[in-house]
Amino acid sequence: SKGDLHQLPQGSGEGGFYNYGTPGNGAGQYGTGKALSTIFKVGHEWGLSGEERFFGVGNMSLEGGGPFPPHAGHRYGSDIDVRAMNITGIRQGGITWRSPLYDRAGTQRLVDMFRATGNVRVIYFNDPLLQGVSPMRGHDDHMHVGVKP
Repeated sequence: SKGDLHQLPQGSGEGGFYNYGTPGNGAGQYGTGKALSTIFKVGHEWGLSGEERFFGVGNMSLEGGGPFPPHAGHRYGSDIDVRAMNITGIRQGGITWRSPLYDRAGTQRLVDMFRATGNVRVIYFNDPLLQGVSPMRGHDDHMHVGVKP
C-alpha cells in the first residue's frame, strides 16, 4: 500500500551510494522495504568489491506515493533512478552514456549487482552495449531500476 513507504537515509555518504534528485532533502526518495533493501544490498556488495566510488541514487517516490511529475512511474516506491558511473568518481551531475567520462565497465558492474539481488524486474538505460538493460526515451544519463512488488 502507498502508506508503507520509507525514506532512503540521507547524506550519510555511507553504504556505497550518495543521494541526489528533486525535490531536495530526500523528498522524492521514498521507497518500499524491498526497494530500500535492494539499494542497501547493492551498496554493500559494491563496497565489498573494492570500489571506492559511490553510486548515485536519485528519485524514487514522494512520501505517500502517487503522481510524481514529470515521471510516468515513480508512484509506488518501487522505481529507483541510478546515475551512470563516471570515470572521475565525481558525485555531482549526471553524464550520458555517450560522454567521454562515462564508465561503461563500472556501470555494467552496477547493473549486474542490481540484477543479482533477484529483486529487479527491469532496468531501463540507453547504452546499447550494456547487458541486462532495455532502452527507454529519457534514459541516456541514468538508469531506471524497477523493483518487483
